[in-house]
Amino acid sequence: MKIRDHKQRGEWAELRFMAKAIEHGYRLTKPLGGGSPYDVVVDLGGRFMSVQVKSTMAERRGRSKAQRAGCYSVTMRHIGQRPYGLFDFQYLAAYVIPRDIWYIIPFAQVIGRNGVLLRPDDPPDNGYERYREAWHLLREVPPAIKPWNPPVKHERYRLKANSVGVAKVGRRNRTAEPGV
Repeated sequence: MKIRDHKQRGEWAELRFMAKAIEHGYRLTKPLGGGSPYDVVVDLGGRFMSVQVKSTMAERRGRSKAQRAGCYSVTMRHIGQRPYGLFDFQYLAAYVIPRDIWYIIPFAQVIGRNGVLLRPDDPPDNGYERYREAWHLLREVPPAIKPWNPPVKHERYRLKANSVGVAKVGRRNRTAEPGV
């Protein structure tokens, strides 16, 4: 595969994903316009799963312990280089081009990451290897994403221990109960 332009390679990977998904019996649709944070929608007869397709072909040389030889990196950034949001898609379909291997990964496993390291030579129970060729996952509801609330740094917004049922109005404290 010698497609050098990353946009053309991405479109080619999307077509490969669609062909493989159809072989597994899925019905698909593709959003028009390219403004969606997902590339393909899997139609499960009234229930829909959104999929972001990514591909990689560069094998990482052993620069560190995390990126040893045989490791492939997938960048997790959206158009304009912003990270994906909480509900942008439900599954990541990552294609390792030189090995012709697909990974179907629930979004909850990759949320907040800048990249995903795939190691096709690792045992099946290690890291993302349990998602290798896991086409059956597209038929399941993905695991819930737990919302993360960042710690509040400004004292004005901190909850105080005795603040339950009390609202601060002007200079007086008033309880939330009527008639008190």
